[in-house]
Amino acid sequence: MSKNCLVILSGLPGAGKTTCVNQLQIKFSFKYNCFVIHYDDFLPPDFDNFSFKEIRNNILSATNKFLETLINKNDSSFQFISKTFIINRNSLPNLLIIDDNMYYRSMRYEFFKLSRQFQISFCQIFIDLELDVILERNKLRSSSEIISDEIIKNMYKKFEKPMENWEKYSLIFNTDIDYTLIANLIDRSLEDPNCKIELKTCEKQEQSMLHLIDLELRKIVNREIKKVCGNEKSIYIGKLQSWKIDCFQKIKNKDILIDNVDNLESFVENLFIRYF
Repeated sequence: MSKNCLVILSGLPGAGKTTCVNQLQIKFSFKYNCFVIHYDDFLPPDFDNFSFKEIRNNILSATNKFLETLINKNDSSFQFISKTFIINRNSLPNLLIIDDNMYYRSMRYEFFKLSRQFQISFCQIFIDLELDVILERNKLRSSSEIISDEIIKNMYKKFEKPMENWEKYSLIFNTDIDYTLIANLIDRSLEDPNCKIELKTCEKQEQSMLHLIDLELRKIVNREIKKVCGNEKSIYIGKLQSWKIDCFQKIKNKDILIDNVDNLESFVENLFIRYF
């Protein structure tokens, strides 16, 4: 049985994640040591100059550091942004709750890999409300917290529900949240640390997709090389090769997202058109 569990709390802006986190901390205070990392705490004051990828990397890094502190017991407290967590040395299990939208499965998988690394339990809670309800709730938020309807609609269309083996400890709530069910989910995951799960489906799929993208990139480069001749050919070939390498690296680093791409050939072709 594990003594630590990484809990992903996922849902769109306005779905009620913050309320859920607050209730978890109140209702479970006698049962678990609850720690929370909020996505919003990592948002910079200047919204005109920031990268979503950088924010997510910072959250992942903070989670890694927190788990190192928790597992290795090398510090009594952990600090990031403006908050300090005091790690209790009692007999209660520890929950580290990540409060974020995480609408792509690949986002959540990064945290699952982290839980494997530290050999702790992993589970997920999804607040999956109707789009109309989320949009109405979003209007009730403070002016500084309101997200544009278009962004929410786009995230709603892209949201990937749990379906992989590594997501077996997951709950989806469409209406009221049942905290008894959540406690049962956490207890079951604590009894079955995910380090026992050997499948790496998401990693295999990602590698397969990268291979197919590399083939499509090469196909376009070879096609375009045949179109040119004369003195400009060597210069153009250099530009094509640079584009191929740069494009593949950005996709691999997730600067360009390939989640939910239906037609890979058209997707890569559009990348070529936008560049040239």
